[in-house]
Amino acid sequence: MLEEWAIKNTDLVSITTDNATNMIKAFEDFPELWLGCFGHNLNLAISKALKIQRVDTAVRACRHLVQGFSRSWKRRRALKEKQAALNMPQKALIHDVVTRWGSTYKMIERFLSQQQSICATLAGERGVWHLMPKDADISVMEQMCQLSESLSKFTDALASETRVTLSVIKPVLDHITCEILVENNDDPSLTKEIKRVMREDLNSRYTERAKNVMKMACFIDPRFKMSFLDEPEPAIVDRCVQEALKLTPAQTGEEPQSSSDPPVASEGKGLARLWKEISSTRQKRGEEDKTPTTQENGVREEIKIYLSLQSIPAEEDPLGWWRGHASELPHLARIARKLLCIPATSVPSERLFSASGHIVSPNRSLLKPEKVNMLTFLHTNLK
Repeated sequence: MLEEWAIKNTDLVSITTDNATNMIKAFEDFPELWLGCFGHNLNLAISKALKIQRVDTAVRACRHLVQGFSRSWKRRRALKEKQAALNMPQKALIHDVVTRWGSTYKMIERFLSQQQSICATLAGERGVWHLMPKDADISVMEQMCQLSESLSKFTDALASETRVTLSVIKPVLDHITCEILVENNDDPSLTKEIKRVMREDLNSRYTERAKNVMKMACFIDPRFKMSFLDEPEPAIVDRCVQEALKLTPAQTGEEPQSSSDPPVASEGKGLARLWKEISSTRQKRGEEDKTPTTQENGVREEIKIYLSLQSIPAEEDPLGWWRGHASELPHLARIARKLLCIPATSVPSERLFSASGHIVSPNRSLLKPEKVNMLTFLHTNLK
């Protein structure tokens, strides 16, 4: 893939993919940072909780009920009549997709909201009473729905945005694991188990190396800075200083000229020629005086200035902020350019594959690759 797109390994910072087995196998020895899609990680954690026996039984019962209505137009018509009689919104039941936990949540939420009309519909048909879930299953669905409601907001937000950068993972992950999935004393035992399973699975999805990069990206984001970091300030500052020192030679693209190299020929005559030689010598001496210690002090001064500036609102673009402060904070701007380009989720790229799949339909299967590329580009950008 990298060879086909002529991407050099030296230009790579990170690769973000889903957590499919083939992806993990492909990038397990990858020299650069590999990140699993945050949306996929959240989906896997919730799917693991859905496999708990009591939860799985309740979800199957709800799915069986929905299938019972979808296979009978008479039953669907009777449901609409009962909804109208009870002054309830006339909404159809929702099928879930096994690979998307959000659809399972919507299926359960729709069943719970229409439970009264569903019971009234089934009561008039004795042969289908078995379709109604048991009280124990309904109790499980209520607990699962209550917990999933807040998580669905994060899934919808991450999937709807097109520029979800790595810096947002740390705040969102901390809020989910330390607020939403914290076990309370008054929680039922099943809710505690669901929270524990989700929390442990989410925390195991990121390596220590990935967590360190996430912390640095959060620090360099002017929306967050130190707000969501749980480690001492000197530790993250030292890490940023080391990263800035590593990026400085690569950014300038200039290597100091060795003493054995022949001097550059100076143009001009007389005093002009001597002045150019003096200026060149003075410039070389200044470059030699820029030791790592001097550069390190410069980076630390930039960090002090950066922390003294006011944080920007959450809805503003951090990359746009850095474009305006690149001349004032050049070392930190290099770190921001490197880290804030890393996507936290692979949803936008997967959405492109879905768009191209709709374009190459059975009725347009003879489209040439060049035409598909152009149509996909127009579909994505002409909005």
